[in-house]
Order: sequence, then structure tokens, then C-alpha cells
Amino acid sequence: MNDTYKLSGTGMILRVAAGVLSAAIFLLPAVSCTAKGDGAVSPSDLPYYFEDRDMEKSLDSFLDTFVKWYPLSQDGEWNYDCEKVSEGDVNMMTCIVSPDACVDWRLFSDMPEEDRFIEKPDDPRGWAASANTYYVFDAETADRIAREIFYVSDSDIDSLVSKAEASRRFYRHDGQYYVVYEGGTDSEVRMKNRVARLVDEKYLVNFEVERISRTYEGEVSYILYDCTAKMAYKSIGGRYYWSLYTFESRQK
Repeated sequence: MNDTYKLSGTGMILRVAAGVLSAAIFLLPAVSCTAKGDGAVSPSDLPYYFEDRDMEKSLDSFLDTFVKWYPLSQDGEWNYDCEKVSEGDVNMMTCIVSPDACVDWRLFSDMPEEDRFIEKPDDPRGWAASANTYYVFDAETADRIAREIFYVSDSDIDSLVSKAEASRRFYRHDGQYYVVYEGGTDSEVRMKNRVARLVDEKYLVNFEVERISRTYEGEVSYILYDCTAKMAYKSIGGRYYWSLYTFESRQK
């Protein structure tokens, strides 16, 4: 999702380079998961045809990023539900506040990725004593991404941040989240056969994901998943973004 575009009400399309948007674009009230996620929807038989090609590309980019960096749970489940975000062992806030975030930060902040890196002496709590890589993220922007893109409630944000601090994943200090980073996944993730359907003003997106993992011993495992995402394409401060209510997967 390198480009975000669309001027509502005019029918004109304006390309805006990713990476120039700041947290100030979030000018609308957050939409709750319960208010928008009004239960199960029945898929249409007809695939949705994207007349707007950049809208389609941004969908694929969103899902590519999400499935690569949103981890499997310890039970091997690979799901997300905005109504149950505080349950389970996957912390959505740690998935947002990370150099390997499950959403593209360049769409929401004009800070270059390399400028997020800080040296050990700049770590206020000294958590980076055993790590060589440390990053900072604007806390207000991260919280708004959670609210607007993943429909996380304020109470769930507070709960997830507390859990992240307790497990020393990151902490909040002076309006920023400080993140100890110890490396990302060694898995290769590929999405294919994506089909979207518009149902009740939401998008049901079905696709397959190939997940290839390598062990330290050099062994390779291959898993194929059938996946379904319930999503919306919404305006935030005059720009359009994909957002996610639920994500489900099943091993084939």
C-alpha cells in the first residue's frame, strides 16, 4: 500500500505518496468494534470488481503486511477478532509498535523508519541493556492506528499496553513507546488467490497463504492456509484506508 488516494464527494482521484501522512490525519472519532462489527455476514456469490486499481493494490498490500507480521498464537491459531482483542496470547499493540509492524507505518507517520532507531544511552528505563537495537514510536499515532484500523477499544488498548510493559516488550514514556527489538520472523509468507466480496457495506476477503519456515537445523516446513478477512474501506481525515474487524485461517 505505497499510495493512498481518493477525494470524497468529487469523483476525482489524487495520488498521495506514502510516507508524508502524519498522525494529524486522524480527525474523526474512533469507530467501535461493536458498533461496526454487527455480527456475521453472508458472502455474495459475485466477486467484487475493483474499478479503482489503487484501492485493490492497497488491499493486497494491507493483507500482505498483516499476514507476514501478525503472529500465530502459541496454540498455532492465526486469528484476529476486534471483539476479543484482549484475549489470547497475541498482543495487537506489540504487533503495531514494532519495526516489523502488522500495518505499514509509512501511511500514518512522516518519520523515516531509520529515525526511529535510538542508542542504548537514550533508553529512559534501561531496558535495552541486553539488546543492540531499540526503537521509538509516537504513542498517540500507535493508539489511533489500533482504534481506527483494528477497532481496538480504549480499555483494551490500556490493557494491552499494561501487558506489554509487564512482559518488557515496550513501555510508554513522554508520549512515545520505547521498544526492545530482537529480530523478526524467519518465515516466508505468500498470499494468493484473493477474492473480495462486498456484503452489507463490508468486504469479505478470501485468500490462501503459503507459510514457509526454516528451523535452525535447516529443515523447511510448508503450511497452506485458507483465510477470510472481514474488512472496511473507510475515510479517516479525508484519506481512505483499509481496516480489519476479523481474520480467520484454517490449515489445508
